[in-house]
Amino acid sequence: LKENLKEGYVKADWKRTFSSIVYVTYGIIHNKSWNDTIDQFPGNAGVVHEIAFINVKKIPGKARSYKKELRDNYEKYKDLLFRQIDAIDPDIIIFGGTFFLFENDIKVDSKTDFGTCTLYQATNKIFIKAYHPQNRRISREKYFEDIIQAVRGC
Repeated sequence: LKENLKEGYVKADWKRTFSSIVYVTYGIIHNKSWNDTIDQFPGNAGVVHEIAFINVKKIPGKARSYKKELRDNYEKYKDLLFRQIDAIDPDIIIFGGTFFLFENDIKVDSKTDFGTCTLYQATNKIFIKAYHPQNRRISREKYFEDIIQAVRGC
């Protein structure tokens, strides 16, 4: 997957999801605006080599995930998920529609809303509760801008 993104190829059914991830990541790492990121796609797709994806279900997804299925898999893989997070030791964790699973298991010091997302700060981590990157409730630009605003606001 990462190699395909590096080369600028994204499967058609994954393009909306992964282009949103690329835009946000590129904007965070390179302090870029929405217009700067969309003008660079797919050339900026190599930025995925600087991040990690963690799948709660531990299996390839289908077109839609259901909360019960996510909850069941979260409980089944909770220890593994937290070991992965500890091993990666990220500064920022963006939950794409999955924060509800983790919220009772992480300790946060403060909470601030930024439009459609919420920033939770802990001593050495930033957690962002955001929509799934393939959401259709808000525009991709709004998705990008709210996450970038949260990261810059912490």
